[in-house]
Amino acid sequence: MTNKKKVLSIVAHPDDIEIRNSGTMLLLQKKGWELHYFTISNGDLGSKTHTREEIGKIRVEESKKAAKILGAIYHHPLVGDLQIEHSEILIKKVCAIIRKVQPDIILTHPLEDYMEGHINAARLACTASFARGCVPFESIPNIPATNKPLAIYHCYPHGLRDRYNRPVTTDFYVNIEPVINIKKESIECHESQKAWLGSSQGISSLGDLVEENGLEVGKQSKVFKYAESWIKHLHLGYADENYDPLNRELKNFIHKSKQTTLNLP
Repeated sequence: MTNKKKVLSIVAHPDDIEIRNSGTMLLLQKKGWELHYFTISNGDLGSKTHTREEIGKIRVEESKKAAKILGAIYHHPLVGDLQIEHSEILIKKVCAIIRKVQPDIILTHPLEDYMEGHINAARLACTASFARGCVPFESIPNIPATNKPLAIYHCYPHGLRDRYNRPVTTDFYVNIEPVINIKKESIECHESQKAWLGSSQGISSLGDLVEENGLEVGKQSKVFKYAESWIKHLHLGYADENYDPLNRELKNFIHKSKQTTLNLP
């Protein structure tokens, strides 16, 4: 077991980490943190030309390449697309990964987003994190409980709006300009998604998507050129009230929000 501080990114699909979380992860890595990369789904519906089995295998390999570029430890997906449910069996499986890794920080989706899979991934991350310290709770595989302090942070939703198209608020911004090029390089590993996102969401370049998102959030920060934004989950059940490792570790890269509304033009 390493003595390094650890950040575990728990998201729904391949490429979610690269789009939403990777800049913050890379900054933590520069501070000596160990990175862990975990998508609950293998993304096996993300194609108009491949079978479900084919695209699932392709996207796993693309994720492994991206994780390597990020310098992150890869954890294999648990289910296919549209199978991310807030169920007991998935809570047990996600809990096992959390107990094994024993992260100091979990980065995940917001609890309000346009896609149900993102919301359920965030719910699984929160519930499994709470269950990590419950001694009678048996994870799959069964790993002993841990009460190591843990902080959960939620990224911004797709489009910076909730599922009702309402602008969202944020707690703080992280300056990702020093790592924007590695962030862009990692997203380009997801080659199978260029055609899929182009036809389903009108996105022509993954690198451009990451850059545009970073620029837009940076603009909203009124301080940074490129940024990611975060909301800290309530501490109850996870750590002491003042436990806030992300703000502590990246204090020189952070601008606190005054609950500014994030919106797109």
